Amino acid sequence: MNDSSGTNTQRPGIGGILAFIFVIVGLPTGMAFLVFYPPNLGFRIFDVSLFILSFFLVYVLLAVAILQTRRINVVQFTIFVVFSVSFLLAFLLAFAFVFRKLGILDGEGHRIFDPLTCIYFSVITWTTVGYGDFTPSPETRGYAAIEALLAYIFMAMLISGFLHVSARLRSDRAVKIPTTTEPPTA
Repeated sequence: MNDSSGTNTQRPGIGGILAFIFVIVGLPTGMAFLVFYPPNLGFRIFDVSLFILSFFLVYVLLAVAILQTRRINVVQFTIFVVFSVSFLLAFLLAFAFVFRKLGILDGEGHRIFDPLTCIYFSVITWTTVGYGDFTPSPETRGYAAIEALLAYIFMAMLISGFLHVSARLRSDRAVKIPTTTEPPTA
């Protein structure tokens, strides 16, 4: 559909809206359910690894698309923010699921499978704080290293996306509002 100026003003269809709702609510909720109630259906760590990798690639593509956009409106900015928060929650919960399935070690070397502790460990690993109260087990060391690496890349994309969007919104606003206050000539 075109408006009077000839620009394309299509509204998202029901499929786009449902996909948006699924990404915002469904993925983090599904991952949280898996962390607290891991199924005994043969759900493999490899499957979660593929999820993490594919979800990360989708986020990188979204961030690159935002960075290449010349004109950004508030809706695009909101979509970027919402997707970023949703992706962050899904990443943290996906890694918490891996840590729950394989176990992490407490300060005394005992293997821990508690879901809240695994979420805590995932957040601490993501932020690369590393208090030392829990450590990855030998099976989860690679996942902890990958989580920290993805966190750096994710945060770089997130911060550059925010800076790009805010600069574009500011420059668009400056073009629309004249700032010169020259006195009228008589």
